[in-house]
Amino acid sequence: MPLKPGKTCFDSTTRRILSLFTVLLVLPFGVQAEFPYYGKLIQNGFGSNPSHGLAGSIYAVDENSFQVTGFTFDAIGGDSAFLLGVDKDYATASGTGADSTAVAISNPLGQSAPLRAYNGETVMLELPTGMTLSDYKYIAVGNKTTKELYGGADIPNGFSAPAPQNVGTFSSLAHGVASGDVTVLNDRMISIKAFRYDGQGPDAFFYVGTTSNVAGGQRSPYGKIPDENGNSQTKAKAYSDRDIVLTLPDTMSVTDLKWLSMFCISYAHDFGNVKFPANLNVPPYSEIGKYGIVMFVRFGLISIY
Repeated sequence: MPLKPGKTCFDSTTRRILSLFTVLLVLPFGVQAEFPYYGKLIQNGFGSNPSHGLAGSIYAVDENSFQVTGFTFDAIGGDSAFLLGVDKDYATASGTGADSTAVAISNPLGQSAPLRAYNGETVMLELPTGMTLSDYKYIAVGNKTTKELYGGADIPNGFSAPAPQNVGTFSSLAHGVASGDVTVLNDRMISIKAFRYDGQGPDAFFYVGTTSNVAGGQRSPYGKIPDENGNSQTKAKAYSDRDIVLTLPDTMSVTDLKWLSMFCISYAHDFGNVKFPANLNVPPYSEIGKYGIVMFVRFGLISIY
């Protein structure tokens, strides 16, 4: 059975085995991602007066998961967990010191063990099966037995979590370029349905840019990108109603781009393009399809527990 975008074939046992290893993912030498994309920001910090050294920025990854970057927590006292508010906002819940209806969720390993201490790390959390961020009022850290709240952030009413976005179809300008739906799956993966191109351009490549109009001379790291097979050294071949997925290099994010073109570099000729709207609300890219195991290529050393 084919996997849906963003899903993985790993079962829970495999995922937990993988989670035993810390993954060191390093950007190519000399490349620094100044603005890595983490998802949609929910809140910087855990409120005005958090305890236990709580700190970090909370981002929605998709409707079923969120991550906290720069997560810091002393874990003193034990029995701590991320808690989700069900029927009241965080200010109301924290005003009483505890929220008996809050739901404790599994730790970043998908286990029931209490949170350990963290110091400026990145953690990923998944919601209970069948639930979405819009089902909850807030995200907090607290004691999972007493439901005492140490700090938290409201999930705004009507919050729209990141999801794959359809951005239209390729324009047909030359050499038979055309396509079906183009969907941004996450900030580095672009699905193109039924892509067509006659392969006759002398120096044509998939090409991306940050200028308002499609144009050559894009500054590095923008410009030509790999095809669906990872090739960016030889010109594009012919396509006949092919479904393909392009993956951007780890030095860029589709959220920085304005367009994707089949472009002849030597003649600065746009054969057809699709435009990306501003403020695309898509999931961040993950090395493993689903986001529960933290293996983001745009960070340096990432702790998974």
